[in-house]
Amino acid sequence: MDLNEVLAKAFRRHAEAPALLSQDGQILSFAKLSHTVSVLAARLRAEGVEPGQCIGVVTDNRALRIALLLALMRLGPDIAFVSALGALARRGQRIDAVIRFADQKTDGAQRSIVFSQDWLNGEPDPNEKYVNPGTLALSTSGSTGEPRYVRINPQTYFGMLDKLDDGTGPSIGSVMMSIPETAPFSIFMLIRALVAGHGFAGMSPSGAETLRECARFGVREMMVTPLALNELVMAAEAGAPKGDLARICVFGSVAEPALLARAENAFGSAIYIACGATEIGQTSFGRFDPATYVTGWSGKPVAITEFRIGDNEPAGTSGRLYLRLSTGPLVDGYIGGPPAFDPDGWFDTGDIARIERDGTLMIEGRADNVINLGGSKFAAERIETLAGLCPGVVMCAAVGLLGSDGMAPELGVAVLPSTGFDPDYLRNFLTEHLRTSARIRIKTSARLPSLPTGKLDRTAVASLFQ
Repeated sequence: MDLNEVLAKAFRRHAEAPALLSQDGQILSFAKLSHTVSVLAARLRAEGVEPGQCIGVVTDNRALRIALLLALMRLGPDIAFVSALGALARRGQRIDAVIRFADQKTDGAQRSIVFSQDWLNGEPDPNEKYVNPGTLALSTSGSTGEPRYVRINPQTYFGMLDKLDDGTGPSIGSVMMSIPETAPFSIFMLIRALVAGHGFAGMSPSGAETLRECARFGVREMMVTPLALNELVMAAEAGAPKGDLARICVFGSVAEPALLARAENAFGSAIYIACGATEIGQTSFGRFDPATYVTGWSGKPVAITEFRIGDNEPAGTSGRLYLRLSTGPLVDGYIGGPPAFDPDGWFDTGDIARIERDGTLMIEGRADNVINLGGSKFAAERIETLAGLCPGVVMCAAVGLLGSDGMAPELGVAVLPSTGFDPDYLRNFLTEHLRTSARIRIKTSARLPSLPTGKLDRTAVASLFQ
């Protein structure tokens, strides 16, 4: 069934239900969103938008960006749904036109379609016809911060909804995503929510404001990175409203046990851990259990995903994690880059992991985050988990540093501190447990740097020690 038709039926069926929470606090019903999308589609058709073109979208307005995405999906062009259109164009992607505001500049597009608020006063085309959606050009960076671009057809996301009941499962209510709506996982969750007649929201500037808005919007499910979760937990612990949350899903990087336990205590709702990649989709999912959680625990593999550790290493052995979809890959390759999969369909995640005998996936950390201290190698995530056991360490980030002599490697640990934090205790604790003679430098910070994806920006963390 065509995704546009399914969405249109959901819009009619749930007309009075809340669909989107805008950045300025407005709640758009499904009826209002449907009208807006139809009006935008009529205007864009009049601007000459049609299948075979590639159209970019440049706006920071969450609700408008989503409405433009849905309108373009009805018209059938390919959509460049990234923040850096120029970078995408330089990788060989032709961009025929970009939708932007008059005061915005962008490069890489052959022409501009200038949006103004009077567009929203137009009328839908009474004879509106849908065509099949074109592909989405999206950005993915993993945990490295290096942008890569892929093409995904939104119809593929729709087709995966009924295959992931053992993963994120069916939508249980309005969802809040902590990462931008241009992120591939956000788009999947947007489609999942709207098809089910549930609303979609994003993060507000602060954790406390996010919780207040989520409570007002009726959010039942949150999908957040560890950094965002920490903000929300701190706000909840300070007395911000918790609403009627039923599930919090943590993804994007290894989550520290102490943070997950705090989240469970603060919200009193189920905490889940998800693992996935843009190129593959959802790969594993499991509920957090403080009694059995160990560093890097992620959950049980999703049925449609095959796993391999290194060259088929035995259970319990750590190695590089490779994934393969039994249904075939979501993407063909990287735009202007190498293939995403090897000839046999395996995807190299860049993660170091192991699979236990009971089938549980254990993510130990990123291969490119391994820190070499005088010949001994440690996953940064493992060091961070150890540091989290020390009093007063709310969250932290570990990075490898070049010593002052230009040779001997050092360890840098940036810490979000709370009452009772003692840098000397942390330094001695890590020296003992890592059994290292390397110099350990501690830096406190009110906020750990993050990438636009909401993941930790380790390059920026390292700069804190300069």
